[in-house]
Formats: sequence, structure tokens, C-alpha cells
Amino acid sequence: MAVASIVAAAFYGLVICDSVTAAYSNNASDYPDCVCNTTWHHTEYKCKGIHKVIRGCPNLNELAVCENTPIQSWCETTEPICKQQITKELYSQNRVYCDARTQKPQLPKCTCKSSWFLNGNESGKTGALCLNKPMTVHGCPSEKKLRVCDPNFKEGDQPYCETNEEECFEQEDDANQNGEKMVGKGFAYCDRFDNVPVLPSCECKSQWTPPNAAFCSAFSTKTIFKGCPTAGEMKPCQPGTASDATQTKCVTTKNRCLQQTFTEIKKNGQDMVGNSWSFCNVGTKKPEFPECECQTEWQNNKQKCQDDPLNMKGCPSMSEMLKCESKTARSQSHCETTFNTCKQQNYESVGNGWSYCDAETDKAMTAKCECKAMWQNREDQCSDVYQQFRGCPSIEELQFCEPSITESWCKTMDETCLGQHGNLTGHGRVTCDPLTQMPDNIDNNVAEIVSTSVGVTMLICSLFILAGVLVYRRWDKNRRLGFIAMQEELTKQDAQL
Repeated sequence: MAVASIVAAAFYGLVICDSVTAAYSNNASDYPDCVCNTTWHHTEYKCKGIHKVIRGCPNLNELAVCENTPIQSWCETTEPICKQQITKELYSQNRVYCDARTQKPQLPKCTCKSSWFLNGNESGKTGALCLNKPMTVHGCPSEKKLRVCDPNFKEGDQPYCETNEEECFEQEDDANQNGEKMVGKGFAYCDRFDNVPVLPSCECKSQWTPPNAAFCSAFSTKTIFKGCPTAGEMKPCQPGTASDATQTKCVTTKNRCLQQTFTEIKKNGQDMVGNSWSFCNVGTKKPEFPECECQTEWQNNKQKCQDDPLNMKGCPSMSEMLKCESKTARSQSHCETTFNTCKQQNYESVGNGWSYCDAETDKAMTAKCECKAMWQNREDQCSDVYQQFRGCPSIEELQFCEPSITESWCKTMDETCLGQHGNLTGHGRVTCDPLTQMPDNIDNNVAEIVSTSVGVTMLICSLFILAGVLVYRRWDKNRRLGFIAMQEELTKQDAQL
């Protein structure tokens, strides 16, 4: 009887739990927004048994104390069930993903399926060409494959992928009711280079009015702009706009989009994330990240200056940088930037508020090219079966995929980097030297390091060879003197006989 009661209770409990799950998944909007606990304890991974105290929504560096390479911040919630807990795992553990800067909840990040069938209507547009025979693709597909199945996909459009999640962070609907709808549709736009989902690219509204006085000092609801305004058109709204400015700003079709960023230095409406606006290029008429700009003053707290930060101004010289940091093969100055994310940042600095820069011009610059440690060649004979390479391979190795290749090249850590030339520019690859494992177009600083290293090695080898010659000559001289002395002794003995 007791066993039967326990089984019945367990079954009833499962039914209740399942019904809660079903009710929650169908009515998520009925629940309040998630809120992070003011303080909570991390008790997993490296913090198992330690009970590390965490405050609110931690940044990734704080989470890394307990976890290996975390990719999204999270926290424990004040409520057992709340709106952004869209998976059973989250609400069963009283957790939610969150933004460490704003302390607001987030949906889980999207992830592209490793393998999926492309039929051409994933984005909801009509005219799919592969409905009867879907094409198998992997992760974030190439533009070439997307164009085979999706007649609406044009060159330069943003690639997309099917996601493991029905609803996730990188999905965003158009603010206009008749615009694109993608939330909860099981797909997201993606970055082909990094093979990860990203927010939709920003798009300027065809016609808009300034949203507030912070956006436009000469605020008026009667002021109407079209698309991305020129510097001249923007000047009445922002009197400080330079007449030759290549960037202005526009209201976007989506509240959240890819090219939005924020600054903690400049105030008065410079936080565009989720606020329906972005900078745009007056030439291309397309939204883009702002140009990186060094802060007038900032503190370097790296390496030797970790405990005693050193004040820096703009883009410091390498001699100033070396007071805090060790010289590396990259040998580029860097500075903290006014915007958290900006155009010239590389894989190390994107979204982290700093950029490499030129001390002579005091302007930001792209990072020097760096070969990927491991990468796949998808060219020519390796288009179907990818060939894996390390660093900068030799011409002979590359000819396995590309029989007619005449110079070594490698995939780079960044799509655009210093050292690219010709048709390689902006395409994530660079010509390189297999001997030094460095791009061909390296500057004097890097060349100096390489040549110095080779020179020192040759000098040491020469000294060893010289020392060996001297030792041999001394040994040979002693051997000959010993032989002469022995001959003289034998001659004396013969004479005595």
C-alpha cells in the first residue's frame, strides 16, 4: 500500500511538473521579467565546494573564476519562474542568462545546427527552389549555397542558419508590423567567417524623424530624414557635424541590430544598443560601427602595471607601452576607445573597448595579420572534403588542394587585417612565409624580431664551429709534437745500440 502510494505520488508529481512545463512554455508572456538575485553562490565546476559569492549578473571574467571559457553571463533569479527562462533547464535551476552591463535578463544565445537541410524559405520569403530536394549544409552556409536554394538571397546579403533553439537571443523582429518576423522561427542570421549566429544587420528606415532631443539637438517632430542622411543634411540636427564627415546616424528598422554599440565616456544618447539607431556610412548608405577613437586619457593596468596603473594619453608610443607590457611579435601600440565596439577592432579587442593604434597619427588601426593555428582549406580539390592545415603551410602542402598555387597563404584570425593585399583584403586570408610563420607584409618591428632571432642563432652556431676548429687545431698540434718527440727518443736509443 505504501509503495503504491509512493508510486502514485511520484506519478502525480510528474504530471504536475509536466503540466507546469506545458503551461509555462505556452504562456511565457504571463510571467514577470526575470531579475537577478542581489547576491548568490556559484557552487559548480572550479567553485564546487567553495560557494563563490556572486553579485547580480557577473561579467565573463568573474564567471571564469568558476568556469572554463564561459560564453554568456547568467545569474540566479529572485522568482522560481520568469519570462526569459524559456528552457526547462533554466527554470528548474532558478537561473537566467543576463547582460552584465545592464543587469537585465537575456534569452540564451543562438547556435547554428552542425548539419541541416536548406530548402530556401527559412527566412519566411517565398520562391524557395529546394523544397522538393533540400540541400544538406553545415553551420553557417556560404553565399553560393544560399543562392542555389533561395532566389531572394543577393550578393552581400547576410547569411543565415537553422538554429538548435526555436527562440534565442540573436533573433529580432522588425519594429514595423509588416516587417520581417524571426523570433521563435528557429533560424538566425550568422557570421560565415566565425560560423556563429549574430544579430540582424542594421537597416536605416526609409523615412524617419529624430526620436528625442538627445538624438538631435534641434529636435522637432517635423524634421524628416530619409535613410542615411549626408553630413549637410545632419548639420541642422547636430551643429557639430563636420562637412566632410563620412559617418552620420539613422533610426533603424529593428530595435536591436548588429552595428549598435555604446560608450561609457560620451554621454547624451550614445548608448544605441536596443534603442533603434546606429551610425551609418554616407557613401554606402548602410549602417556600420563607428570609427575607433582613442580616449584622450586612460589607464594601462596590464602586466607590469597591474597593481599600479600608468596614465596614458591617446595612442602611446611603444616606449610608453613597454613600461607596462612586454614586447611581442605584433609590436603595436593600443589604446582604450570611446566606444565599446568599433570598426578597427580585431578578435582580441572586439566589444572590449580598446583597439590597436598608430602613435604618430594618434588614430586607431587594424591589427597585423596572424595565421590561424588550425584551419580548413575549402578551395578547388578540397571543396567537398576539407583539408586541415596548421599556421602557414608550404606551397607543396597547399598544392594538395590547389595544384596551380604559387605562393603560401593562410586563413587569418580576422577577416580584415594589416598585411593583406589585392583580392585577399577583407577576406580572412593573407600570403605568408612558412619559414617564419608570419605574413609577407610585416613591418620593420616584426622583421627586426625575426632577423635578430635568426642572426643570434647563426652567431651562436658560428661560435660553436670556431671553438671546435680551435680545439681540433690544438689537439692536432700536440699530437704532431708528441710524434716528433717520440721519433727523437727512438733515434737516441738506436744510436746507443
